[in-house]
Order: sequence, then C-alpha cells, then structure tokens
Amino acid sequence: MRNKRLLVVLVGATVFGLIAAVSVSRLLSNAQARGGEASRIVVATVDVPLGTRIIAEHLTTVTMPQNATPAGTFDAPDKLIGRVAVTNIAAREPVTDFKLAPEGSAGGLSAVIPEGYRAMTVRVDDVVGVSGFLMPGALVDVLTIINPPEKAMNQDPISKVVLQNIKVLANGQNIDRPKDERSADTVRAVTLII
Repeated sequence: MRNKRLLVVLVGATVFGLIAAVSVSRLLSNAQARGGEASRIVVATVDVPLGTRIIAEHLTTVTMPQNATPAGTFDAPDKLIGRVAVTNIAAREPVTDFKLAPEGSAGGLSAVIPEGYRAMTVRVDDVVGVSGFLMPGALVDVLTIINPPEKAMNQDPISKVVLQNIKVLANGQNIDRPKDERSADTVRAVTLII
C-alpha cells in the first residue's frame, strides 16, 4: 500500500513536470517569435572618455532585438571612425548619434562646446573654486564685486550676479569627472560654457 502511494506521487510529479516544461517551451518560443527580427548595432568595447576621437579598437557589433534597439544607433563601426564623443560612453553601451560630435569636429574641448556657445576660462582660488571640488558638469553662478568710489566713505563693496546656472566645462585641464569625486584637486582656473 505504501509503495502504491509513492508510485502515484512520483507519476503525478512526472506528469506535472512534463506539463510545466512544455508550457515554458511554448511560452519562450512565442516570446521569441513576437520579439521580431534582430538587428546588429555598434557598441563600445571599452570606456570612451568625453572628447575622445573614436578608433576601430573602441567598437564592436552585437545582435539585439529590433524592438529593443535605441534610436540613433549605427549598424557598422566604419561609420563612426574619427567621430568625437561628446559624453562618456561606457563599455558595452550602444553608440548613438547624440553621443557624438558632428562629423569633422576636432577632438578635445572644442567638440564638447555646443553650437552657438563659447567657452570662457575664469581664474579661481580655493574659496571661489569651492576648494577644488568644482567638477565638470556642475552649474555655477558668476559674481562680481564692485568697490564703491573712494569718495563714498561708509559704503561697503557690492556683489552682483553676472551669470546664473552656467555649466562648468572643465576644471584646470580636466574635461571629465574624476573616478573619485570626493578627492579635491588644486585648480587655478575653470572653463565655463556661456
């Protein structure tokens, strides 16, 4: 009697296991059929820093479902050789058109300045430069201090806001955020986008 119950339980478990396996198999095949066609896109093989001119060793192609492909991707690496990255591109990240400067752009800082804007470098010290913690990408206000004429005896200097919400493009010669943002560097100048 006891062996008979064990046999019924084993047969039942086997039947339910087969039903589950067949159901999962059908579900996966239906999901794959609904996924549509796959397309090849270009991704970065290594981290590509901001302002870097892209070379062939930075790129590879991968297959991705067409409905999951981001807009602006490329299908061949040769279309990207010589373009300049305007944002950091992580390894295994799809390379899209909006992450790249227009064709023919020079590398470095000039590729990062948006059209219609200019870069202006401002001298800073430890107080003005927030003790070296002012990083590229931060938004700052530019102030000026006006000293009253010598004739006005009792007036203190006046500070005025010249520019508001100005993006820091570089601190010193660094156009990229450092790996450890907690460490401060001695910076004597910051470059702003105006």
